[in-house]
Amino acid sequence: MTSDLTIRNMSRPEVDQLVAWAAREGWNPGLHDAELFWHTDPEAFVAAEIAGELIGGGAITSYGGEFGFMGFFIVRPEFRGQGLGNRLWHARRERLLARLRPGASIGMDGVFDMQDYCAQGGFAFSHATSAIGITVPPPIQGEGLAR
Repeated sequence: MTSDLTIRNMSRPEVDQLVAWAAREGWNPGLHDAELFWHTDPEAFVAAEIAGELIGGGAITSYGGEFGFMGFFIVRPEFRGQGLGNRLWHARRERLLARLRPGASIGMDGVFDMQDYCAQGGFAFSHATSAIGITVPPPIQGEGLAR
C-alpha cells in the first residue's frame, strides 16, 4: 500500500482538516494560524494521500525564498509506523529546498523525541521553547475597559 502514496499541494479545506486532527491530539495550532499562513503562502501546505484519501500533511513556508520553515506535520494514527510519514517528511523538505535560494536557512519546530530523526535530514537542535497561555475571563456585565 505504501507505493500508492501521492504527495501534492493541499487544498484550503484540507488544511482545516489537518488543524482538526491536530486539535484532537491535543495540539494548539493557533486559532487563526492556518488562515494567515494560507494567505501568506498557499503553496506551503503539502498533502499525503492514498487512493484519494488524505492521510497526512504539513507546512513548508517560504519567506520570499530567503528563509524556510517546516512545521505542522501530522499523519493520521492508523497510517503511522508504515514509513509514510518518513516519505512525506522528506518530500516536504525537498519541496521546500526547491523553493529557496541556494544556501538559505530552514527553521523547524519539532518534539524532543524526534531530534535524532531530524538530524538525519540535516537539522541541528537550536534551542528549546515553551508555550505559555492564559484564558482571559470575559468582562463583567455592565463593565467596560478603563479609558
